[in-house]
Amino acid sequence: MNRGFYAQLAWTGIKKNRKLYLPYIITCIAMVMMYYITAYLAHSPLINGMRGGDELQMMMAFGMVVIVVFAVIFLIYTNSFVNRHRKMEFGLYNILGMGKKNIAGILFYETLFTAGIAIVSGVVGGILFSKLGEMIVLNMLDQTPDYSFYISWKDVGNTASLFLIIFFVLMFKNLLGVKVSNPIDLLHSEKTGEKPPRVNWFLGLAGFVILGVAYYIAVTIDNPISAIPLFFLAVLLVIIATYLIFISGSVVLCRLLQKNKKYYYKTQNFISVSSMMYRMKRNGAGLASICILATMVLVMMGSTACLFIGSEDSINAQCPNDICASAYFTDPADLTQEVCDEMTGNVFRILEEQNVQNASVSSYREFSDLAVIRDGVILTDYEQMELTSGMVSDAFFMMAISRDDYLKMTRTPVTTGPDELIVFGNTEKLSKNTLTTPDGKQYMLKFVEDTSIYEADAESFLISELMFVFDNPEEFVHMFGGTNTAGEDMSCSASWRLGINAPLDDGQIERLYAAINDEVLMLTGKFDIRNSRVLTKASLKDDLYSSYAGLFFLAILLSIVFLFATVLIIYYKQITEGYEDQQRFDIMMKVGMTRKDIRKSINTQMLTVFFLPLLGAGLHMVFAFPMIKQLLVLFSLYNIPLLIKTVVASFIVFAVFYVIVYRITTNAYYSIVSTKDEE
Repeated sequence: MNRGFYAQLAWTGIKKNRKLYLPYIITCIAMVMMYYITAYLAHSPLINGMRGGDELQMMMAFGMVVIVVFAVIFLIYTNSFVNRHRKMEFGLYNILGMGKKNIAGILFYETLFTAGIAIVSGVVGGILFSKLGEMIVLNMLDQTPDYSFYISWKDVGNTASLFLIIFFVLMFKNLLGVKVSNPIDLLHSEKTGEKPPRVNWFLGLAGFVILGVAYYIAVTIDNPISAIPLFFLAVLLVIIATYLIFISGSVVLCRLLQKNKKYYYKTQNFISVSSMMYRMKRNGAGLASICILATMVLVMMGSTACLFIGSEDSINAQCPNDICASAYFTDPADLTQEVCDEMTGNVFRILEEQNVQNASVSSYREFSDLAVIRDGVILTDYEQMELTSGMVSDAFFMMAISRDDYLKMTRTPVTTGPDELIVFGNTEKLSKNTLTTPDGKQYMLKFVEDTSIYEADAESFLISELMFVFDNPEEFVHMFGGTNTAGEDMSCSASWRLGINAPLDDGQIERLYAAINDEVLMLTGKFDIRNSRVLTKASLKDDLYSSYAGLFFLAILLSIVFLFATVLIIYYKQITEGYEDQQRFDIMMKVGMTRKDIRKSINTQMLTVFFLPLLGAGLHMVFAFPMIKQLLVLFSLYNIPLLIKTVVASFIVFAVFYVIVYRITTNAYYSIVSTKDEE
């Protein structure tokens, strides 16, 4: 046969099946476009030259890998929907005299046309929108936009080559399906439905058990560090459980609806439930996929939006001053008042040498540790604390400073009597106004609010914090010294802390930072320093903004990809079921069913199962919230109310989008099942 004839048949097949091919090609274009934009940003010389650009481009490189993996899996998945409907056409070609080689020729040209349209359009769209993406990133980072247009031909070549390979894999899969198929089976593939499914109680029960384990992991995690590996374990378990529950649970749902005679024996309900019964395995898998994709979108958008919007909180938590320095001593006994005074004097000497005027300096010792205050008694031995989760209600992070340091920093001096302690922080969680140490000494507490030194937000911190003012902070150190019941040595954390605020420009801040950093390095040479660091708020802001903006922008790109996937799964689910139900509805209309009855039946069928994925995604988010909260602690973000707002806002926006898709796909389903009657 003439090769042009294959090409003509292939192009005609695409045009006549545009309801199937058009959404598929649009999704392919979107995948290509998103990949090119991500690759462009990962290699953009403009972003590379920015401060913090390396971290942002590293995230974009990670995004490229995610998009490729998802594109391969998802395009293979959606291509099977398109190919399933074409099997009848290929079977007819076979019976009319075409061999499998001839059908392979048609498939080759169909793949060639699809790949050509998707890759060319996707790359062109990517080039057009890549500059927009770059400007959005620069705007998020408060950088001056660059309006020069740049095309990364290397990324164009890599994108085209990569997706050509993906389309080659799709073509090979389709050719293999034709090779092993029987012409008669192909011809009747459209009318072949599933056998009435049996209720598999074991799979359903296993799904709920696995989901319960995943939820338990999510809500009981107590350590932000351990949250990272457990997060991936919980995600894997949730995916497995969601598929098991939706596949088996949807069958159970249909069985229960059938047994309910008042519900089942109504025109619209009878038809909808009967139709669903014969495809619930496939239906359940599709609903589970939608639920998982929706959850991924909600988790990404809610958490990254919270990170980006709350970045200022994270910056202030890590560096509340223009310059911050800290040095953690291994032995608390090394951090004496004399050492602190010496370091303070050195700092003032540096300020004088650099002619820094009107500088505000806070230099002090801080001792801290985790303890439980139960009925006014401090428990410092972990064996006595009974910390089963590390998040018990009477657990406190206790800090102590000296009276001298307090008086230097405070705007409101407070006098105290003998055995009386000033305390501020989350004091409303203390049950008594006395404090008894592990060795029996009792202090009276004097509650004050002094935001010039420290202010704790009761809703923002996972563990309540208390700051104490001791005449002699070595008393605090003594509380946490000695050995515990297991015979292990105990000691609290001891740190020298420095904060400097000064009306300086960026260059002056950098010179002052370098001098302070040298002074801290000299300190590490004199003592056993466990850890030390010097930060400037400006540099930290650049680094965190670039990281958080990169995460947020990548989440937006991936969410768009996942939304395309969600829409396509829903659309193909409706289209495929529409063609399957077309003849059934035609028969029902001939025996008296009206268009109004059809519309009611469709709405009943859609409402019965369509919103289950949305409810499932919402439930997953509720149980994932504690784990997301712990992960954000690693970014020094404790603003839980903000996280709640971003998660709820993400869910509302997605729900509105979901309802719109529901209306559009329901109308598409209705137009298919009612077409035959019009003919």
